[in-house]
Amino acid sequence: MWRLILILALTALVWAQITVENVNCTKVWGGNVDTSQDVSISFHFSAVGPIMGASFDRFYTFFTDAPKVTVWNTPFYNATQIYMAEYLTSGEWEKDLNYKVMVEYWKPGPWTLTQYMCTAKLRYGDLTWTEINYYWLVNATPPRETSTITFTIPYNGVSYSETKTLRISLRPDKRGYSPLCTQLPTKSTWPDCTQFSDKNKVTKASSPELWRALMINGKKPGDKVEGYGVEAVIPSPLYYTDRRLYGDYPIDTATVSTDETGSWSIYDIPSGGLSFGMLINVEVTAVPTKWGYVEARPPKSVPLYISRVVGASSAVNIAPPEGFIISQEGNVTWVGNSWMFNGTLAVVAYKTPFSLTPYVALALDPPLSLGGGGIALIGRTPVGVHMPLGSVAYLYAAVLWRLDARGVWINSYPGTYLRAVDQGGRLLADHYEEAGGKAKLSYSVQKSGWYTAGVKWAGFAVAVDGSFNAVTTAWYAPPDPCRQWPSQLLQCVYSQHVFTKVNGTWVGYSRAGKPGQQGPINKIPLVDWMAVSHYNPCTYGFKDFMNVVIGDPVLYYWYKYHIILYAFNPQTGNWEIESSCYTKVPHYVSMPGSVYRDPNYIDTTKTDGTRLYHQTAQGDFYNYSPGVVDGDNRLPGITDALPFGVASMVSNSTSTWALYLVPTTVCNSLICTDFRPALWGPAPGPTADLALPGAGYSFLLVYLGKPKTTTVRMYVEMGYVVSRGRGGVEYRWVRNYKLQEVTKRWNFLDAVYIGPGWYQDYTPLPPCQPLYVDAGGVYVTPANWTGPIQVVVEDDEGRHHFVFLVSNDVSYRIKTMTEAPLLFNAPRLDITLFFYLGGVPYFHGVNAFGEGGRQTQFSCTSASVKARSLLGEADYVSQLSAATDYWGEAELWARLNFMNSFAKPRIELVDPLRGLVKVKADGPVAGFAFYAQRNGTWVKIGEASGSCVLVNASRIFPWDPILVLPLVGQELAARPGDMVTIWRPETALLFKTWADLVGYPKGARSVLVVVRSC
Repeated sequence: MWRLILILALTALVWAQITVENVNCTKVWGGNVDTSQDVSISFHFSAVGPIMGASFDRFYTFFTDAPKVTVWNTPFYNATQIYMAEYLTSGEWEKDLNYKVMVEYWKPGPWTLTQYMCTAKLRYGDLTWTEINYYWLVNATPPRETSTITFTIPYNGVSYSETKTLRISLRPDKRGYSPLCTQLPTKSTWPDCTQFSDKNKVTKASSPELWRALMINGKKPGDKVEGYGVEAVIPSPLYYTDRRLYGDYPIDTATVSTDETGSWSIYDIPSGGLSFGMLINVEVTAVPTKWGYVEARPPKSVPLYISRVVGASSAVNIAPPEGFIISQEGNVTWVGNSWMFNGTLAVVAYKTPFSLTPYVALALDPPLSLGGGGIALIGRTPVGVHMPLGSVAYLYAAVLWRLDARGVWINSYPGTYLRAVDQGGRLLADHYEEAGGKAKLSYSVQKSGWYTAGVKWAGFAVAVDGSFNAVTTAWYAPPDPCRQWPSQLLQCVYSQHVFTKVNGTWVGYSRAGKPGQQGPINKIPLVDWMAVSHYNPCTYGFKDFMNVVIGDPVLYYWYKYHIILYAFNPQTGNWEIESSCYTKVPHYVSMPGSVYRDPNYIDTTKTDGTRLYHQTAQGDFYNYSPGVVDGDNRLPGITDALPFGVASMVSNSTSTWALYLVPTTVCNSLICTDFRPALWGPAPGPTADLALPGAGYSFLLVYLGKPKTTTVRMYVEMGYVVSRGRGGVEYRWVRNYKLQEVTKRWNFLDAVYIGPGWYQDYTPLPPCQPLYVDAGGVYVTPANWTGPIQVVVEDDEGRHHFVFLVSNDVSYRIKTMTEAPLLFNAPRLDITLFFYLGGVPYFHGVNAFGEGGRQTQFSCTSASVKARSLLGEADYVSQLSAATDYWGEAELWARLNFMNSFAKPRIELVDPLRGLVKVKADGPVAGFAFYAQRNGTWVKIGEASGSCVLVNASRIFPWDPILVLPLVGQELAARPGDMVTIWRPETALLFKTWADLVGYPKGARSVLVVVRSC
């Protein structure tokens, strides 16, 4: 900046030293110039009024800067207020409306001008030079005149346009005679002359300013407008204006603009007038004088919670708001003559120092995500819309959350809901009661179904009139930090695999649920509703998250729920003894299920016991309710939130680090001759600390603390390091081995992949996606070891110990399916093996072998893993699979033995006269495919489902038989070494061998008719 000032000062100094010695002007031309021109004076009038329903001809105006922003790919205006009305299509005023514009101008006629050439001699020191410029001197002008132009809108005109013309003389410089001067330049003014300053101008304008409407859009003053369950009364009398002095609208709406001065209010034309060249435009929007206001308010900021698995002892003293216990698991041990359950692990959602900042959005038309036009506001503070009194409108609200610490928006799940508490902790229950009672607010919680991430809109109806001119609403949407925009910082994990130790062996699982419908407790939910998970509704009743964490006020819902429970059975070691409880009342609630007009008390009170008739219980809130007796699923209306689930090895402390195993293959070919390490997603996923013996792994290290610069070192207790050597791939046994040292600035949720001698910044990996790394080594677990292995993470705060488990608890799911191609050669059965470790889908780069050593390249399949949680979300994981037609045996890490059994169609004649036969087969048959011989090839002509079908064979002839293929399919479970019976299809030929009415027409082709299942 100082350099610019210096340059300007030097320039001024040089110019000050230049002197003008003399100026001589010589006449070049003189005479008259005619600049007569028709000027257009255009007038446009429109009128707006109350919103009376679903109209897309809307009027919108902002009075502050409203930049456009995009959040979750949805466009918003970053503004807190907007004015909205409906354009009138019909109406009647109390009188004709007159608008007048007064202009002062030169009448058509000649200008007398003289052109001069002026020469100036200039000196700078000893240097002299001349400059020449041309000027036009005004000697005489046409006479001036003042005119008034009047525009009249008829009494029934709500939209009116008219253009008038006025013949005037333009300034000559509009025709190129420039510069236009009254005096020529002198020595003291060179190179400037005295400018000709007079102009054509608008001097004044007038309007009716205030008038009455007798009818608008078919409604008279005092008429009622109804829609969406709300109603409003048109003001009586109904006044209109175009001047801010007469009403609530904050600006004048009658403006005059010219091609030289821009737009001005007709009431604020400056004393010197508004100059014009060839265009004057008058724009008027008539607005009602009385307006109402609808406001949407956000909730308060909330802390971000991160959930992870810890030892049960670490969760003993956890209490909100510092932490919530999401779930607890343990092991089952036989003691004496019964099973005992001991809690060993827990998932705790810890409060972080980072906040989630709420924003509230208000859509005035159906937003883009709902197929509308997308006029929507967003703000950190309350946002609102002004509407004329007498308006009835359907609006949409949404709450969005932002993690400012990393500059990302996070999802809300599953929807946005009306709340009785605003961002200041004020209770709006009385306001809702009054608004609902006067039919000015109507809301009913909408069915939760927003499974995709993004903006979650909630619709509500409002009305404003003279009896109730302001409606205030507050909103809440449960934050779901697992999904982020515009980038995913770290993959969230909904559940984590855990190990239940039975009598010292890591193989068994306690099971939960009704006998016959039980599932193993081998996964523990990381992400679930925090308030409901922590507080047992039977003991505490339902608790409101915003009350527990922020201290917001609540309402009280006095209703007892009858909840189904499952108790531990010491005889089986399972959670299968069905019982129930009644919840404690009252429940702390803050979200209404409905606001409506007619009082209907539903067990809700305020602190003082005042009964409230808007509903605070309904069946379509988000799914935080456990199973209930007799299907009583009216949920109480609490706020809740989800934590960010971080899968990690279990640590001996509440470390600021999370650590995750990532399966890593050394090469990607049947015969491993190259060294090309690849990490396989998901990273992270639900299997954080489970490893196969003798398999390669990398480590994903995630930072969960405040930003800092530090050096991190990682050590592994034992295993191998595989690296590229002169003779190919080399293995080296290590103990307490330092994998790598990483020095960097760590921000919240930063992550790196780490291996022997290398690290790489985190890249999200979905299931079955490999990440190839330029690494010199890969860590491999011990080949002849099962049990825990310790990993140490060392930073400036000390050493953090983690443990992962090497397990050979392998199992398989076997799925078979008969191929039914269009052209048939021979029966083929597809057999797919799916690999499980510890009872959950698992992946590593293990090739499959069939009979005789036939090798198949490993394949990765995406599978879902779902934990028993109220949320019910599933993770998608990688699963090792192998598919081919195995005979006798197969090996996928371990061996399976196969024994064959064959399903052959059996054909039974049922009704010879009608030609009806049964086709059936033993075994797991889902249906039959039928083929006919055409041009030497078996061609499929039909399929039928069922293990038994009835066929009309009266037109199936011996010389053209039908081939029948049973469609065999199985799903089996197996463990290494098991003998598994595999059903395989055999074909049979179908043709008639009996006499019937059809007979045997010579050369006829067979026709298949499937009658039905049997």
